[in-house]
Amino acid sequence: MKKIISGIAALALAASVFAVDFSANVQIKGDVAGFKFEDDKSTITLFGFDNTDQKDDDLLTVSFAGDNAGAYFRFYTKAASDVGLTVRGIKVWFQPIEWLKVSVGNVDAGLYTERVNWWKVPCGASLNDFNSWNGRWASGAVLHEGFGALVELTPIDGLWVAAGVSSGAGNNWFTKQSDVDAVITQYGVGAKYQIVDIVSAGVAFRDTGTGNWKLLTVGADFGNWGTPYYAFLQGKLRFEKGSDWKLGGVTIDNYLSYNFGFMKLEGTIPVTIRLSGDDWDPSYMTARIKATIPLDALSLYFVVGSDEGLNNGPVSSVGKTVWTLNDKFGDNLNIYANVGLNFNVGSANLDCGVEFAYDKAAKTTVIAVPFVAKVAF
Repeated sequence: MKKIISGIAALALAASVFAVDFSANVQIKGDVAGFKFEDDKSTITLFGFDNTDQKDDDLLTVSFAGDNAGAYFRFYTKAASDVGLTVRGIKVWFQPIEWLKVSVGNVDAGLYTERVNWWKVPCGASLNDFNSWNGRWASGAVLHEGFGALVELTPIDGLWVAAGVSSGAGNNWFTKQSDVDAVITQYGVGAKYQIVDIVSAGVAFRDTGTGNWKLLTVGADFGNWGTPYYAFLQGKLRFEKGSDWKLGGVTIDNYLSYNFGFMKLEGTIPVTIRLSGDDWDPSYMTARIKATIPLDALSLYFVVGSDEGLNNGPVSSVGKTVWTLNDKFGDNLNIYANVGLNFNVGSANLDCGVEFAYDKAAKTTVIAVPFVAKVAF
């Protein structure tokens, strides 16, 4: 812990000296209580504290942006860790001309991303691959969480074009030995055009490497941050290699939100259609619907959908994550629900509530009383 504190202090000093942006986010997650009911036993827990990585809202971010160049680096650690900070991402960017931006380092680029969880966009994978995280979610339709280079162009008003390669740090994007075929890693291209103020359309293609799956994304959105409504619809076509390349699956990805003033309602219900026709390769869907009601200094929210697993604290559900669209739908039924309050106490943000998850196949029911305490500065 001393290493972490010393590292943060040193970075804060450097930030003040060189006039760069410095931000930190500290969050603690846990369960006030947890109840797990399985077929043959039940378990009750009290005051469990999670030891998850301080990611997504990164523990520490240092960034600099000049007139035509900049950089950032981000760090994370576990809540209880004595190994110091771990670098999560670094990037350098520069703009040789106004309509051209080049980024090198941890780069990603996409078209449309749902705003309930902000990154959970299915991409046509089989259920086996989905459950093993092989292409489970990929909000980056051009590049997704890679280490490489990205070129972005805005040659005319409203048009964005991007192309990039990703090989991972320490690796080559292209390799060719004299006696074997060339091998490449991930690359992608994409474009999006703002047709009118509230309508845009885009297309992207991502190749995840020689012999690996390819993804074609086509979509459009309606609305913007200034309107009470926002929606997008995009198709994600996944090409896979068997005896030959073929279309293996299609995800109909979607998101819709509307702010009524007294309540904001939003939801995403992506459906993945698998085309093999094999019993082991069913089509499936996920769902997440959220209602948020502002109440003066706090907000009340409700969430319901498929079970992605309780993860605020040590209590966990099975987390089957999907509803299969076959005759096993009823047998594999799972559901997740959450009601909670979000409010501030000074500079601290607190989130607490009750979570419920049920998995019929595992004969498991979980109820938890989670909390998240967060301070950003």
